[in-house]
Amino acid sequence: MSTPPKTASAPFEARQLAETLDTMGLLVASLLDRIDAQGRMLEQVLQIAAEAREAVFAAETATDWKRNGDLINEGIARGTRQVDELVEVINTQLDIGNGVFELMKPLLEERLPEAVKRRERLERLRRWMPVMLLGAVLVGVGLTLILTWGV
Repeated sequence: MSTPPKTASAPFEARQLAETLDTMGLLVASLLDRIDAQGRMLEQVLQIAAEAREAVFAAETATDWKRNGDLINEGIARGTRQVDELVEVINTQLDIGNGVFELMKPLLEERLPEAVKRRERLERLRRWMPVMLLGAVLVGVGLTLILTWGV
């Protein structure tokens, strides 16, 4: 005759089962927290990847050599046209200036001897200016001495 197997007491098994379930619940909660954290990290990775893709498309547009070359050529052509227009305006102004000079040449030739004479007179006056200033200083000193000793 064999003896029936010995079974553990029910309260001990229930307590162990409750502890096991609590431990499993904590493990599942921890696992869910980790999965949530990884999900947030994956969202960040996806956002960064989307931004990187947008940056790549923007860089591709910015380095479109044909489009940029066409824009540069248009700018150069516009600048060349503006320079050509400025050269035409300057040439017109030079022609007008030369015409005025040609008209004024006879008047300048008439006035030129008078201008030369006036310039020579001013030059002579400029050379005599220090002598005249020295004379004025000496007269002033002389008058001062006469007035101070004569009074």
